[in-house]
Amino acid sequence: MLGVDLPFAEMAKILAAIHEIDSSKITAFHSRMKNLHRLGFPNELKTVKGRPTIYSPYQQLEMGLAVEMIELGLPPEKIVSLCRKNQMAIAAAGAFAARSLLEFKNGFQDGEGQNPRSYFILFDPNALADMKNNNFDVDMELFIYADEKTIAKHVVTNTTGGSSRLSAVNITSFLDLLAPTYAKYPGEFRRYLEAINEKSQEICDVELRKLEDGDS
Repeated sequence: MLGVDLPFAEMAKILAAIHEIDSSKITAFHSRMKNLHRLGFPNELKTVKGRPTIYSPYQQLEMGLAVEMIELGLPPEKIVSLCRKNQMAIAAAGAFAARSLLEFKNGFQDGEGQNPRSYFILFDPNALADMKNNNFDVDMELFIYADEKTIAKHVVTNTTGGSSRLSAVNITSFLDLLAPTYAKYPGEFRRYLEAINEKSQEICDVELRKLEDGDS
């Protein structure tokens, strides 16, 4: 355990447990994770031959989202492309989810009104994109964030008319699933969430400046 950073073995163990990977398939699961690395994901990840890969808190969030997208049937190249094009949506969801968990120290509990607010990434998997006609604009693929109060509206709006499908990943829930990893280190989960919030805000600022520069 390296503070709020996690080595590959620990991260892989957590994700394998979340996704209930059979022990006989662990090597194949590790290969799926490393394939994302070969494609340059997560962003800013440094891999050095002979040394363990280390994930920052925000990179843990990125890997968690990517593996959820693999679970939903997307190929790695598609996942990397979507995540790179939609960094601001991911960062916004990460920031709001981290702040929500910082407010509710006990995470998700039974009973109404006791839980942190859930923030989601919503996207159209578009698994048949490579077979679509020239009228399909890949840059217009749906990829947004929403909270629990607006998700129903987004689901209805984006699954009627032109499309009847939508995938969702609960970012707040994923971050909460990492809490036991840090529980034995006093204050570490809070520092982990603060680090995600800080990095998320940094990414949002960068992406906003890009938009402003593009408009000028």
